[in-house]
Amino acid sequence: MRYSALKFRGQILYSRTSMEVEKAARELLQSLKVKKGVLPGKTAVMQICGNTSLCHAMHIFHSGITSMQFLLEDSTLVKVGVGISSDCAEVLRDYNVSVKSVEDLSYHANQKLGREPKTWGLRSSKDSCLQRGL
Repeated sequence: MRYSALKFRGQILYSRTSMEVEKAARELLQSLKVKKGVLPGKTAVMQICGNTSLCHAMHIFHSGITSMQFLLEDSTLVKVGVGISSDCAEVLRDYNVSVKSVEDLSYHANQKLGREPKTWGLRSSKDSCLQRGL
């Protein structure tokens, strides 16, 4: 699948409390209902951008992801990220929610740069720093 370049120039709203996460999830659901039609009836932070003008960073460790379950399990909404498969496995393990329809950008980054397969993402950077004693 080929995606066009996306430049985020909007604002990031950070949600920490249960009420803030629930409000953000409701806003995302409402936003997607307008675009898509009617939606079917101990990861710490989840970042979801519904468009290029607003991104939600939600602290879900204490609040859970009850309202976002519809978004994550909807196979008609593609979720894109770097190393997203391992993130999805953690969400399944932590919250028993199976994230559907994901596209990992690591493959595309390696193709674009013409490199040997490389693991991209914060976890691989952190692990490298720990191995080097940084």
